[in-house]
This record gives sequence, structure tokens and C-alpha cells, in this order.
Amino acid sequence: MIDYKKVLEINKYLIANHATIEEICKEFNISRRTAQAYCGKYLDQYVQESNNPEIKQLQEQVKLIKKNNESATHFEKVDISLQEIINYIIDFKTTIEYASLKFGVSVSTIKKYIATIKQENSDLYQKYILSKENRTQISNSVGEKNGKRESKHSEFEALEIAETMISNSLTLEEASKLFCIPTSTIYEILNRIDDDDLQKELYQLYQSNKSNMHKTI
Repeated sequence: MIDYKKVLEINKYLIANHATIEEICKEFNISRRTAQAYCGKYLDQYVQESNNPEIKQLQEQVKLIKKNNESATHFEKVDISLQEIINYIIDFKTTIEYASLKFGVSVSTIKKYIATIKQENSDLYQKYILSKENRTQISNSVGEKNGKRESKHSEFEALEIAETMISNSLTLEEASKLFCIPTSTIYEILNRIDDDDLQKELYQLYQSNKSNMHKTI
């Protein structure tokens, strides 16, 4: 299900700040694809389902601001320090490999910096180690709700995983290594995405990966 509360939150932020897609990405720590979905088709769907004049008015404001910001919505590499990258990894319990893709910094550069802070910033290093241990526990954590398996991974995480897989033509196994999440859990998370267009892209990716695998055998 689409989180309409989050749809409102993001679009109200866009209106209040006349924010570009890139600024929304940074504010909510989401990918460009995810930001565009929340400010586009998810908002459109909310308007249709709610039949609320206030939501319709909000949609018109968003469209106007997006049109005005159109020239500024091209993807730009994030300007960020290595320490900020480590803090990002810690705060969002992600992997070095994913941070490398997100910020355009090589894995080896990030690992060298981690080796440096082990000696020069022990507090930050210990936070990183603790985050790494917690991430392993969380990635395998699945709860029970109403007799059904409930993933501990958010809708944002699901969209981030899907976007990263599609953008980089990753297999489930490669995504599993990148996010430190079991392959079966990755598959389960992706199946819960309520976005037909994104599901079609994922299906095409699965088929492409399957075809490439047969070619190499």
C-alpha cells in the first residue's frame, strides 16, 4: 500500500520550500526515482482515491512548482565528505557498497577511510562497527502480524532496492550482497511494492538476467 501520509509530507515540503527533486532526495534520504514517484504518480493516485478538493489543490501547486523547477531537476553528483558518508552508513544501517553507488565514491576509498578512523576517531569507528552488527540482525528480522510474515523493511527501503537493481542491472544475488539482506528477503520485499510500472521493470530485469545467465552456461 502507498503511504499517503508520506505523500502529503513530501509534497507539503516541496510546496513550502519550492524544493527541487534533488533537494527532496537529500531531505528525505530517498532516490530520484522514489522522489519522482511520491511527487507524481503516487500523488495522482491519492487525488483519485480521496476525491478531496484540498488534495487536488495541493496537486496543482506541486505541478506548478515542478514546472518552475524543471531546469534544476537534473541529477547531480552529491557533494559529501567521507565522514558524512560514514555517518550515512551508520544512521541508515546500509552497506559500504550501497553508499559507494549512492554517492559516487569507490568502495576502496570508503574502506581506507574506515581504516583511518579506527586510529584517529575511535568513537565514530565503534559506531560504525555497532551499526554493521545491528544491520545483520535487522536484515534477518521478520515478525508476525495477523498470522502473516511481516517484513521489517520500510517502503522506502523497498523502492531504494528496486531502483538500485534496475539502474545497475543487478541480479537478486548481487542485490543481496550489496544490501546484506538474504536473497529470499529481497524477493519478498520487492513483491510488496505497490507500483505496477516498477513491477514491470523488475520483471523485465529478472528475464534479462535469466537470459544472460543461460548465455554464459
